Amino acid sequence: MLTADVVLRDGSTLQLRPAEPGDRERLPPGFFTRRRTHSAWLEALRVEPSAHGMVLVGEVGGQLHVVAGYRRIPGAEGHAEVAMAVALGFEGRGIGTRVLELLAEQAWADGVRVFEARVPRDERTIVDLFTSSGFAASSPGLSSRVADRGLANLDGQRADDEADVLCVSLGLGPTVAFLDRSAARAREAAAASVRPFFEPRGVAVIGVNRERGRIGSEVFFNLIDAGCTVPVYPVHPAGGQVGGHQVRVRVADVAGPVDLAVVVVPAAHVLGVVEECIAKGVKALVVISAGFSEVGTE
Repeated sequence: MLTADVVLRDGSTLQLRPAEPGDRERLPPGFFTRRRTHSAWLEALRVEPSAHGMVLVGEVGGQLHVVAGYRRIPGAEGHAEVAMAVALGFEGRGIGTRVLELLAEQAWADGVRVFEARVPRDERTIVDLFTSSGFAASSPGLSSRVADRGLANLDGQRADDEADVLCVSLGLGPTVAFLDRSAARAREAAAASVRPFFEPRGVAVIGVNRERGRIGSEVFFNLIDAGCTVPVYPVHPAGGQVGGHQVRVRVADVAGPVDLAVVVVPAAHVLGVVEECIAKGVKALVVISAGFSEVGTE
C-alpha cells in the first residue's frame, strides 16, 4: 500500500498513508460537511483491496488534513471514480496536486486508465485541481454515459442536486502539461524546504555557553558579528545573560518566530531539544554535537 512523505509548497511535510480504522473519528469537526465530495465510500473511509481501489489520509503535525482515494466503477473497464477533500485553511500548499499525482501513479499500476470525478460546483478548489492537473481532462456533465457506468449511483443513490455537480474525466496517461506541472511543483517544494536555512525569520542557538571559546558561544557570536539581520536568540537551561544578551531557558520562551535552530548540546540531549523545537514550530535544524559516532550501529 502507498505511503509517502510529501514536501509541500510552504516547506512543511505531509505524511500520506492508507486509511485505518478510527481515522474517521480523528478528522476535524465538520470536515466533510464543509467539504462535500458526493462519495459516501470516501466519507466512510472504507478501506478496500487495491484491486478495487484505495483510500488515503494525509497528516500534518499529527492532524488529519486530507482524505483522498479512488474506486473502480463497476462495468467500466479501466475507469475509477476519484474523490478528495482537503481541510479548510490547507488549500494552496500543493497537497491536492501531489496527492492526485500519487493516486494516479498507483491507479495506473493497478490498470486504471481514466479517473472520473463528481465534484460539487461550489468546491472551486477541487474543481480547479482536477481541471488544471495537466492530465487530459474533459467535462461531459452528468450524461447517460456516466450514469450507465454506475458513477452517479456509486453512493447507492442518485444525488438530488445533480445540477450542482460537475463531472470531470481525467485520462491518466502522462502528458507534457502534466509533467511540466509536476516538475514545477517539485521545484517549488524543494525551494520551500530549504528556505528556513537561508531566509529564517529568527534563529535560536541552543546550548550557548557563557564563556567565549566554547562552540555554543562562538556560534552565537559569529552570527551576531556577521551582521545577521534577523533576531538571534541564545538558549541555555541556566538562563542569565551572555555578552549582554538575555538567555532563554527553553526555545519555547522565545516570543517571536524561530525558523532555524542551531543545536549545540551533548548527543544525549539532542532528541529532547528536537522535540522542543518541533513544539515551537522550528522548521530547520543544524546539529553540532559530539557523541553520535561512538554510540554503535543502533
